[in-house]
Amino acid sequence: PSASIVARGSAGWILVGNDRGVSSSARLGSNGQWSRWSSPCATVGGSFSDLFALSTTRLEFTCKMGGFASPLSKSAPPSAKIQSSWLYVSTNAGASFRYGPQLPFADTVIAAAPGGDLLASRPSLLELSTDAGRTWSPVYRGGWVFEAAFTSPRDAVALVERIDRNATRLISTSDGGVHWSVLAT
Repeated sequence: PSASIVARGSAGWILVGNDRGVSSSARLGSNGQWSRWSSPCATVGGSFSDLFALSTTRLEFTCKMGGFASPLSKSAPPSAKIQSSWLYVSTNAGASFRYGPQLPFADTVIAAAPGGDLLASRPSLLELSTDAGRTWSPVYRGGWVFEAAFTSPRDAVALVERIDRNATRLISTSDGGVHWSVLAT
């Protein structure tokens, strides 16, 4: 199992699951107590996805339609196809969600900036979206980026696996993800 634990201010969310779906989830309420909570992916196939809290009220998820060995749900976006990935957004701390654009590649959004920019990774390519996932631009080549995090709207770090050299790099950006430099190997 994997877990995604996110906190912003006094709000928090937890998802636990694996490649077959979410097995548990909870939300930290304003009263300081954890309660049951369902991610938007539960109704469209149950896929596990990291969640991104961009503020105490704005959450973003990537949901794969159909999940693991599941049919396409009636709750899926109208033009969704089985195994396609879609961005889901909540502006009320996870009480409700709306789907955004279909992503041009499978569930690979790995980081979201407080300003709303998204990073996605494909083999040997890191891509940036500055319009909530509608369009994507390549910003780093040179390995599989398997972990990334924004520390502010402009600053982020990422871990890159260099398969050809059997090494891992730490890269960083200070311009919102447009340019990256190697910090350590």
